[in-house]
Amino acid sequence: MKEPNGQRENAQRRPDLYIVARFLERLWLDGKEYRRLSLQAAVGVNYTLFTWYFTWLQNKGLITVKAENGQETVLITQKGVDAYHTFVAWVLETVGDIGPKKRRK
Repeated sequence: MKEPNGQRENAQRRPDLYIVARFLERLWLDGKEYRRLSLQAAVGVNYTLFTWYFTWLQNKGLITVKAENGQETVLITQKGVDAYHTFVAWVLETVGDIGPKKRRK
């Protein structure tokens, strides 16, 4: 069902896979833990989108939050790494090479 402004209700919202990939790419390629604000800046989405995608990614088990010394950091899970690789492989197979990327080993 659509709301009057034409947007889907949050419960029925489908994620944009390219935004999901941007989250996972930052966490995997950079190989570091991010604080939420830094991750939002790295992904390049506004706060409302960031919050929705962050919750969705957590609920799917693709990212996790680690609390240590009073600070929270965000990490990619193994399931998130696998999902990222699956998505990249599909894009490369379907669309072709989309440009040079730093590959983490």
